[in-house]
Amino acid sequence: MAVLSDYVAGTITVTAGQDAFTGTGTLWRTAGFREGDTVQLQDLTAVIAGTSATDPLIASNTSGTFTEPWQGTSGTFPYRMRYLPDGARYTAKATQLIEKLGNGNIEALADLPGAADMLAYFTGAGAMDLTALTAFGRSLIGASNGGDAYSALGEVPDAQIPPRIGALALVATDLNAITESGIYGADSDTANRPGDTGNWLVLDLARTSTVNAQLALSRATYDIQYRYNNGTTQQPWRGILTERGTNANGDYTRFPDGTQICWRNYVANSAASWPAAFSAAPFAVATVAGGGLPRIATFPSSPTATTVTVQVNTENGGASSSPGYVVGFGRWF
Repeated sequence: MAVLSDYVAGTITVTAGQDAFTGTGTLWRTAGFREGDTVQLQDLTAVIAGTSATDPLIASNTSGTFTEPWQGTSGTFPYRMRYLPDGARYTAKATQLIEKLGNGNIEALADLPGAADMLAYFTGAGAMDLTALTAFGRSLIGASNGGDAYSALGEVPDAQIPPRIGALALVATDLNAITESGIYGADSDTANRPGDTGNWLVLDLARTSTVNAQLALSRATYDIQYRYNNGTTQQPWRGILTERGTNANGDYTRFPDGTQICWRNYVANSAASWPAAFSAAPFAVATVAGGGLPRIATFPSSPTATTVTVQVNTENGGASSSPGYVVGFGRWF
């Protein structure tokens, strides 16, 4: 196209050492001045800068910036604003493109052999290679959202699932040392299991590495135990079902609210152990078995959390060795 005449309307105001300039009576942006065009003033040539990387035109009809600070004197002057020929612009753009094409990337891509199910990738500057891109890989890349990606992945193999949430419970060495949610087994070698006896399956729900709750299900009885850690203290195990038991010392029942009842037979004047320990001394009631003379069961000393002693006397105050039964009422926590 023909080279346009210089633009000379109005005046320009410049400041020495500054890249900004202004105009009076000018229509620079309307006239289409843009980056690369020049201002001829004081026998100097200054190059105009575009407004931004995405807007190549001069800033406005009455203002603009140079690519370098103004080297002449300050003031308001007549001037000449000159268009850069289109050919020069095309040449500059073509040169930039050639420089980019010459960085080796295009050549590296062109040197690769085309093959089915292969993907080109960079191994360095100006260097490329091929890697397999299977139909599965393409379906995963092509997923439009997370749900589609999971559908493409399909079922997760057992080997890829952490043991703590796998098909079979991971046996823990110490239930106090668990820091991640999961399902764990507790056997005879596991520390801190409920009552330190029996085998258990334990569900651990962790909020942090020190704040968690554990639910333990017995593998031998219908017993369920619960405890929690508030971040500072590991709480003791507590049954959430009514627990009943029998041993050599008698029978007991433990309720989820902490109430405990124990009962057993006794030999008069001999200390006897409760079948399950109370958390504190219980209230106790004793009876005397058998017939014969009236007899009275008393306690020579207060029952403790673990033992009880019953004394039996006849109606005339004499000692008796009659056996009987004693019942304790108290709490197990």
